[in-house]
Formats: sequence, C-alpha cells, structure tokens
Amino acid sequence: MEQLIVNKKDLEYNINVVKNYLVEQNQSGKIPKIIGVVKANGYGMGLVELSNEYILKGIDMLAVSKIEEAVKLRENNVYCDILFLSSTAIEMEAQLAVKNNIIPTIGSIDSLKVYEKVAKQNNEKIDVHIKIETGFSRHGISMENVGAFLQEYSKCENINIVGVFTHFIEAFSNSSILVQKQYGIFESVVNILKQSIDFTDVMLHVCNSSATFKYPKYHLDAVRVGSAFIGSLPFKNNYGLKKIGYLQMQISEIKNIKKGSSIGYGTGYIAQNDMTIGIVQSGYTSGIGLKIENNTFRFVDFLREVKRLLIKCIKKEKIQCYINDKRYDVVSNIRMNNIFVDITNSNVKIGDIVKLNIYPSIVDSSIQRKYV
Repeated sequence: MEQLIVNKKDLEYNINVVKNYLVEQNQSGKIPKIIGVVKANGYGMGLVELSNEYILKGIDMLAVSKIEEAVKLRENNVYCDILFLSSTAIEMEAQLAVKNNIIPTIGSIDSLKVYEKVAKQNNEKIDVHIKIETGFSRHGISMENVGAFLQEYSKCENINIVGVFTHFIEAFSNSSILVQKQYGIFESVVNILKQSIDFTDVMLHVCNSSATFKYPKYHLDAVRVGSAFIGSLPFKNNYGLKKIGYLQMQISEIKNIKKGSSIGYGTGYIAQNDMTIGIVQSGYTSGIGLKIENNTFRFVDFLREVKRLLIKCIKKEKIQCYINDKRYDVVSNIRMNNIFVDITNSNVKIGDIVKLNIYPSIVDSSIQRKYV
C-alpha cells in the first residue's frame, strides 16, 4: 500500500521557523499575519489534512487558487477565513464563493460587477480582497484602470474591501530591481485607492514564501506562505527549513536474477552479476522519477538544466530508496506501477517498508496522505 507520509513535527518546525523570522524582522512594529497557501492539494500534502494542521498551529487564514479547493474545505468542516486568490468573472464560481463564505479576489471590473450581482442576489454584503496588477499580466487592477474601477466600485452596495495585494514576478532573484519596481506600482495604486476608500481595516500583503525571507521590509500586514512550510525554496535554504513528505511502499515480491538477464521493458538494463531484486508496486503514476518543471525561467536555470541533462546522458542518474534505514538503488526503467530495487546480499524481506524522497506535489492525489 502506497502512502505519502508527513512528519507533523517537521511541519511544525518549519512553521515555527517562519513565525520566528517574522518576529525577528519586525521587532519595532506589529507582527504580520500568516496566510497559509494550500493550493494544488496543499502542495501535494493533502488539502484538508494540511489545512487542519495549519489551523492547529495558529495560522491566521488559508488561501487557495481554485474555488473547488475552497468548497472542499468547507465540505470538510474547515471554517476559518479562506481567501480565493484567483479573480474570476464566471458567475457560477462567484456563486460558490458567496454561498460558502469564501473571501473572493477581485482583479478586474468584470469580476467586481459579477460579485456585486451575486452578493445582491443572495442579500449578502461580502468581504473581498483587491488584486493589483504590477507586472505579472495575470489578475489585477492596473494603474491605468484604477480610476474606472473606483467609479464602478462607487456604485456597489454589497462589496466590502478588506484586503489589497499583488504578486512579485521574481522575488527569488538576487536582484531586487524588479521587486522594487513592482512594489512602487503597488504603493502608488494603494495611495489612489485610499483617496476614495477607508483603509483603516484593510490588510495589505505582497510577500509569497520567497519574498517573506528575502524582502522583510515588504512584510506589511500579512505574508502568504506555502512552499516554505514544506521546506521548498527556489534559492539556497539558509533558514533551516526541513523537507517534508516521502512516499512509503512495501516490497511485494523478491526475485533472484541471473547474470545477463534483462530487467523491465526492453533491454535497457542488463544484470552485470547474479543479483536479487525487490519488486515494489509503485511507479511513475505515483510520481517516482518525475521532475517538477522549473517555473522561474531565468537564463541561469536554463544553463543548470542543460548541465543536468548532459550529466544524465554521460552518467546514468540513480534513484535511491531506503529500506530498514539503509540505502538501495532503484534499477532499470521506472514503469507505470512497478520499480525494481537492488537488494543483493541484504536481509530485506517481503513486506518491508520502502521509503523514497519525492516532490509531494507530483504524488497522485489518490494516494493516501498520512500525518504521523
């Protein structure tokens, strides 16, 4: 049986690293709130399970990228504040947000109109966050459209702005030029909004996980943390964050292989000596051997990827797993539902637990998430 195992102590440790960092960096002012981002099935850790852990550990509110995620949390009795990060002008999605008491993001005049219409139909006054476009070219009110937005907002009777935010394009970069430029645009739009809107209780937030660590001066009222909690940062981890989440399976069969025998499809792997292999019912459909696409698109990342592929061509990359706290090589090609482990000259037996480090976000959602 396959399971994605999450160590709750390691998760708590990462949460405390973030909390302590926020305290250290904001000793002269108020400590920003933490918005726990649980998009993409909680970065693979399990949407509901991770959300409940965040609530237990005192995270202030949650954030999702799809309305279906927010609805699932409500269906599983998660009743804290939930921010729907994606702006939408689709009326059905707006209906789901309002009916489930989700805090919507409004990033266009069209979405403002739709939420006002839906809120009025449901006789509700809803709290919303406004997304500011500062260079991502996705959701957001731009500097050019802020006047038209305010004009339309002045007609709204059922919308209450409680937050304003933006998203940095490359907070992971060593260069701060673009971050500073984006923040300057954000600040300018906020100042325009303040001329027409009471900002006494409005939450301002711009920092994702990367910016939380690299740009503490922009912590503002809240930070949005997701990948850092599971120990993943797109730059060198100098903060002691622990990687959490590993795939756990079992040895289902053991087979003795003669020298010269092929293992798996084709003849890509030939046994160089007599060997013993353990067969595990898990494969690439579970995420083994898959790689997360790099989404930073910097030239340096391109060069690193070219280097990795060259090394892979010259020297066969090995995938390794742990059985009884010892490391073993996975041999042959990874199949849809099988991997083969070289357990030659070991005392490994059928039923032994196999542990394999993996990107949790690419582990199939049908696999049980177990918090221990």
